[in-house]
Amino acid sequence: MVAPPGGIISGTRGTAILVDKLTDPLLTPKEVARHLRIPESTVYYWLGVAASLRLSQYPDAAPVIIDPRFGWGAPVVEATKVPVDAVVDLWSAGERLEDVAYEYGLSREQVEAICRVAVARAA
Repeated sequence: MVAPPGGIISGTRGTAILVDKLTDPLLTPKEVARHLRIPESTVYYWLGVAASLRLSQYPDAAPVIIDPRFGWGAPVVEATKVPVDAVVDLWSAGERLEDVAYEYGLSREQVEAICRVAVARAA
């Protein structure tokens, strides 16, 4: 992988997310996303600026995003803004999937999908 102009300045817990320190004011956020080979469907824009990034390792049943406005930039469930770590921690502590889902306003399927990704990443 080739480093983008300006270099890599940040990464997130094993997720290959590049944050580019671009100084060229002529590049639009969409051009930056294309240059970094980030699929357009994973980047959400607000007022022309990339506001959040959908993490592709989580299934469509439980979309997870990174958005600095929620969870201080940690991965959160898109619909409820619940931190992924909170969901996984409660399940890891021995709570049933149904109880975790009820606690955070998620469906059982969403909790299961999130926990499956966590288990796969831990392996």
